[in-house]
This record gives sequence, C-alpha cells and structure tokens, in this order.
Amino acid sequence: MGAMNSVSDFIFIFANGFGVITGFLLSLFFFKAKKQTDRILALLILIITLRVLKSLIYYFYPSLSWNVINLTFALKLSIGPLLLFYIHYLLNKKKTLNKIDLLHFIPSFIMCAGFMHITRDSLNPFGFLFIYFQLLGYILYSFFYLKNMPESSKKKWAKTLVSVLFIIWCAYFLQLFFKTIPYLLASFLYSISLIYLTFKAQFIGSFSKAVQHEEKYESSKLDDQTKETLTEKILQYMNTDKPYLNASLTLQILAEETGTTTHELSEIINTKFQLNFNQFINAYRIELAKKLLLSTDKKVATIAFEVGFKSLSNFNTTFKKIESYTPSEYRKKLSES
Repeated sequence: MGAMNSVSDFIFIFANGFGVITGFLLSLFFFKAKKQTDRILALLILIITLRVLKSLIYYFYPSLSWNVINLTFALKLSIGPLLLFYIHYLLNKKKTLNKIDLLHFIPSFIMCAGFMHITRDSLNPFGFLFIYFQLLGYILYSFFYLKNMPESSKKKWAKTLVSVLFIIWCAYFLQLFFKTIPYLLASFLYSISLIYLTFKAQFIGSFSKAVQHEEKYESSKLDDQTKETLTEKILQYMNTDKPYLNASLTLQILAEETGTTTHELSEIINTKFQLNFNQFINAYRIELAKKLLLSTDKKVATIAFEVGFKSLSNFNTTFKKIESYTPSEYRKKLSES
C-alpha cells in the first residue's frame, strides 16, 4: 500500500509540477502579445497556475501561512470576472473596460485588503461558499452567453475553456465540502487542464485569427458603440427572420434587409465573429440542421435544402468542417448516446 501511495504521489506531483511550469510559460507567452484578449487570457492562466502552486505547497506544508492562503482566495475571486471579460473581448472585440466593469472585482479587492485579518474561522462556512459559488455563477453565465453566439472556432475555444473550468470547479467543490476526492487530485485536474488547454489552443488557432481582420479595418469609421448596435441588430434579425434559409442569400441582400451597407456588414461579421459571410451564414444553417437531424426522420438531403444549402455535397462538407462528423455520422452518434 505504501508503494502504491508513493507511486500515486509521484504521478500527482509530477503532473502538478509540469502543469505549473506550463502555466507560467503560457502566461508569459500571452503577456508578450499585443492583443488585449491574449493579455486577459495570460492573467487568467497565471492565476490558475498560482492556485495549483498553492495546492502543491499546501500538500507538503499544511502549516502554510493563512495569509498566503487568503491571497490565493483573493486571486480565485478574480477568475470569474476575468473569464467573463475574456469571452467578451474574444467574441465581441470589446476594446476597453468601463469603470462599472471594475465592480466585478470588488470581492477580490476586499479579500486582498483584509488578507492579514481574515481567519479560517471568519470564513467558515459562508465565506467558502461565496468564494466557490461566485465562480460557479460566472461559469454558468458564460455557458448561457455562448449559447446565443453563432458557431465559430473562437466560440468552440471559449466553450472548451468554460467547460474545463466547470470540471475543475466541481473537483475542488467536492473535495472541500464533501471530501469525496483526494486534495491533490483536484489540483491535479487543474494542472492537466492547463496542459490540455495549451495544446487545444494550438489547434483551434483562436488567438491569431483576428489579426488579419483587425488590420483590414484599421481605418474603420465605425466607432465601438455603432459596432455594438449593428451587431445586436444583425443577430436579432438572424434569429427572428432566419434569412439564412434563403439559398440565394447574398451579402448585398442581407445588408439591405438589416439597413446597413455591404462594407459595414462585412466589417461586423469579420471583426465581431472572425468569420467571412459564407461561414457566418452556414453556421446558422448547420445549427438548424443539427436540430432537424435529431428531432425528425427527414432524409439528409431534404434537411440540406431545407436549411438553405444549394447542394448536398456542400452541406456535407460544411457540416463535417464544423462538427467533425458527416450529417449521417452525427445523427447516428447522437442517437446512440
């Protein structure tokens, strides 16, 4: 039994150590980037990394100063707001933080200011509950927010990030309040998540796709407020009127129907969603097709034409590019699960 414990400890310690090194290097890499999204992500990764490091140190030194633990709690209270702002920057190209946005960090500021005076007894049990459920609130909000956004590689990346944070939240919550999993296992999941996100980011390429669009519209006459208004108008029209069902839909037609110019519409789609016009429209078509594949017995070809595609081959190619499965494979896989 002792040998098994030693082997398990070694695996956990190695994974945690590797996760910490990976986290520091990854955060350093993104801190050097010029884009605001990358710097927010760097800060988010750094805080998660410090949380892993604290767990690793605490495992070997349970007498770790409570002041240090309080500081990590303060950092943890900033994970949720940073996640929220990162997703907004990533998908909406929000340029600056408003003063009111800083209100999200008040719990973290309070914890930082009073870290030397807050004791374990003063946190039990409601303080711990607030710290953990505050993060859960931001995670759940992020899920619902992403649900209303059109499909894109950036949305997939954001969903992956939020899903991973939810998994490790569950691990720490179960460990802290129910003691159902080992303490170091929760930290182990944090580390594995950092490593996984590192490799996932390389394949999705969500951190560099916007560069070309930003340079293309560098001299844009649209201010941020106008862009936000146009974005909301376009999304509302897409969701209510479903113009994508028209197989002959063009940039010109959609611009006229939404009261914009083709240049403005193209800029919004490129910069806000990191997609071109066809990708933007097809994302809606594929979402509807997925629902029809699971809720009806209609043939794949029938669904393809019903959602706005002109050919079955184009539908199959586009569907597989977005979902990694053909429509038939997707229907079979989801029906069996």
